[in-house]
Amino acid sequence: MPVYVISSNVSATTTPGYTLSGGDQMFIMAGVAVSSRDTDAIVSTVGGVLVQVAGAVIGNHAGINLGSLSTDLDLRVEIAASGYVSGGSNWTLGGVDIFGTSGSVVNYGFVSGFYGIQIGGGFGSVSDVFNAGTITGRDSAIAHKDIATDTLHLVNTGTIIAAPGGAAISGSNVGAVEIVINRGLIVGDVYLKDDNDSYVSRGGSLEGNIYFGDGIDRYLGVSGNVTGAVYGGA
Repeated sequence: MPVYVISSNVSATTTPGYTLSGGDQMFIMAGVAVSSRDTDAIVSTVGGVLVQVAGAVIGNHAGINLGSLSTDLDLRVEIAASGYVSGGSNWTLGGVDIFGTSGSVVNYGFVSGFYGIQIGGGFGSVSDVFNAGTITGRDSAIAHKDIATDTLHLVNTGTIIAAPGGAAISGSNVGAVEIVINRGLIVGDVYLKDDNDSYVSRGGSLEGNIYFGDGIDRYLGVSGNVTGAVYGGA
């Protein structure tokens, strides 16, 4: 189980800055940048990978791109308050992009890209996102992958911001479940689409609308506020 501590800048051109194997762990120190001019900055096509970011990760495609199959296990990204992860705004990938079983992102820093975070996996698993920092994206700040059939569990205590014309949160198009618990600030519309989805406000604010799709959906405003409207599906 190799552990890589990145203490100096890595700048690639046509290749990723790093390609990780199963079981690898990487820590990027504060003040250090890993980047790729033409592709993903950090990539892995297998499971069992942990990337911890206290510095910066900047890719032309994804910043961090983990997993290639819905069965890839244990893909984790942790971003410190000093951390910055960015993907290119013209590619349909996330600043952090994870495809696998039980993937997770913990963010205390700043994440951006075409999608800020795009995550999802196979049926019966759960993808977890905890945000205490700031996430934004050109299309969606947080996207549940269109091919995902798992459950997205999102807890927000920070700030999620939609770009003009984009979405704050966008659900999967194939009937996966989304559960959103908001204790922070969400700016932009939330699209939870089909299946049995939930939006729970616990002291959080949403400056936008909520759109539910088909299914038995739940809106629970324990505390906090929504400045837009809540629309039910069929």
